[in-house]
Amino acid sequence: MKSVVIETRAVEREYGYPGVEAIVDHPQHGRLLVIDGFGGKDSLRGGAVRFEHGRVCKLLPEDTFEALDAEWNEYTSVMDAVTSGHDSDRPLLDWDGMAVAGLAKSCGLDQSEGANVHLRVPAEVKARWVRMSRSDGRRLGEWLVERIERALRKEDRDGPSDR
Repeated sequence: MKSVVIETRAVEREYGYPGVEAIVDHPQHGRLLVIDGFGGKDSLRGGAVRFEHGRVCKLLPEDTFEALDAEWNEYTSVMDAVTSGHDSDRPLLDWDGMAVAGLAKSCGLDQSEGANVHLRVPAEVKARWVRMSRSDGRRLGEWLVERIERALRKEDRDGPSDR
């Protein structure tokens, strides 16, 4: 039997990196929360969000993102309590990074198979791009690729522009 993805959602991680959270029904462990994580700027294979830097939490059979987003107490959400290890009904599982990454890959959550492109732009430019991509309801990377591809198609159709 295979793990089944129940829900996924895109989130913003440290430094504006896009991340993923998923609720998965696992044949052996039941309902799980699978989240990627930021590897830190100074660590080996850091400076990016990957499932190998993530965590897995055991959930209750009826848990959904709506349930996890509810208040745990007046100071924090259920999600924050779960992912920080404070909810004994939904414990963090002691999985190493490769096990988390393996689960994510087996469920089709790990989209890191593509090539990475790194851009260094002024902070003001990135902030503007982030605002524009969010107003379109898109993740920054997807938004940039769409804009670049659109410009290239136009250039292929109309010929190079004089800049």
